[in-house]
Amino acid sequence: MSKVVHKKHTVTLAIAANQFAGSLDVTNCNGVSVQINGPAANNGQIKLQWSNDNTNWHDIAGATANINPGTSQLVNVPNLYAAHVQALVTVTAGAGEYNLFFLGKER
Repeated sequence: MSKVVHKKHTVTLAIAANQFAGSLDVTNCNGVSVQINGPAANNGQIKLQWSNDNTNWHDIAGATANINPGTSQLVNVPNLYAAHVQALVTVTAGAGEYNLFFLGKER
């Protein structure tokens, strides 16, 4: 029976590019989803990266989403076979506290 691994990160982000916003060990998973919620007046982008050694990171093709005011964004990556996933967030407006929810379905 498959299980779900999950982790919540609460981070304070400034107006800046490619800020680390959280990660999840997805060693026994075959996909991952990340949801981001932030301040009501926010703009920016979230992108996901993968790594097998937790040191060398690679962008996941198509795993980006724009962050728009008053909304939450979900990035879903099915069929990902890696050891680790991290989220990088670029904030162009709306510095403050963001919540990120990482979910991975175990194989």
